[in-house]
Amino acid sequence: MDGNRTTGKSKTLEPKAQVADIPEKRPRQRDWRLDLVRAIAIFEVVSVHFLLNNGFYGHAVVGGRMGAMVLLRAVSITCVPLFMLLTGYLVRGGEYSKRFYSKLGAVLYTYVAASLICVLYSVLVNGDQQSLLSVIVGILGFKAAPYSWYVEMYIGLFLFIPFLGTLWNALSKRIRLALIVTVFAVSFLPNVTNIYVFEDPGWWANPSSSTTYDKLLPAWWLGIYPVGYYFAGRWLAEYGLPLNKGKTAGLLVVCVLALSAFDWWRSHGAKYIWGEWNAYGSLLVAAIAILIFWGCMLLPEKRPHIASVLEFISRYSLGAYLISWVWDQTFYPLLAEAVSSVPMRLEWYFVIVPAVFVCSIITAFLIEGVKRLVLICYRKASAPKEHAS
Repeated sequence: MDGNRTTGKSKTLEPKAQVADIPEKRPRQRDWRLDLVRAIAIFEVVSVHFLLNNGFYGHAVVGGRMGAMVLLRAVSITCVPLFMLLTGYLVRGGEYSKRFYSKLGAVLYTYVAASLICVLYSVLVNGDQQSLLSVIVGILGFKAAPYSWYVEMYIGLFLFIPFLGTLWNALSKRIRLALIVTVFAVSFLPNVTNIYVFEDPGWWANPSSSTTYDKLLPAWWLGIYPVGYYFAGRWLAEYGLPLNKGKTAGLLVVCVLALSAFDWWRSHGAKYIWGEWNAYGSLLVAAIAILIFWGCMLLPEKRPHIASVLEFISRYSLGAYLISWVWDQTFYPLLAEAVSSVPMRLEWYFVIVPAVFVCSIITAFLIEGVKRLVLICYRKASAPKEHAS
């Protein structure tokens, strides 16, 4: 989604040296670990949409296969948080300028192009009726591409980044930590406390019986969780976490199992309940995303052979995110027709998800290829012509 940065080698726990403001005489090499994070995030997007499109949310949570899908969701739901952490890690802010805001143009192009492809699919394949006005309204309203809510969120976050960065730069390390704790307290913590029913003792034996819960903490600011992820990404970039690989992996396993067990308890015997405790603003989801991110940053800085592949995936992740809807609409009706049982569809995860992933990346690559071709033609047309003497 964002550009990539590089790091110098460090013997501390901080995987990224603070060299953003130091002029360099040679181009900096991409940090392959950030490409890995982005590749994981886009693969998780396709994975969580596997659950969305295969009937998981409409099936009773019973049996081992449904339990495995609950576990899969606990990991895959960190897709968007990983992208938000990357934004904080890479887009520092503190610079209010036309040049900074112009960077949003690439995102808008990808969004509009993906939206037009989704509209064409809806018209040509699904037989939907679309007028020019409805297409324009759909694009402006972030409805033309069904997965475009992320772009709507990202535009607002991007516009705030110069001011968020200025605030961050003006604070000491201690106050920065207090800022993160405060944002998490108002936007994440209520998702831990406001999810129970205390007035009905019988609810605890059957928690799936109600989706109305008692409020213990103010919950008005839940929607600012992207700001919390942004600041968390900034913290990871500048200070890191005091965790080695073993502790990070151990905590990650504990958090994933804890969220999965909690989800199983809350939904067992009924349809899966999508609540605040397992959404993007969940404290456990945030913990899992941060640990995945940090685990990637603890890997060696030396580029492996697969780095070029990860870079390719990373460059086209936004387009793949948006355009994956088209391939979801292509593959999942075939799956539903071939396999009627939702739990039995789990086996097809290893076929459908890679297929959607690869097709989405290739389509995103073609979208960017069209943009590059148009730019080349424009530059040639606008270049001053040489006149023969």
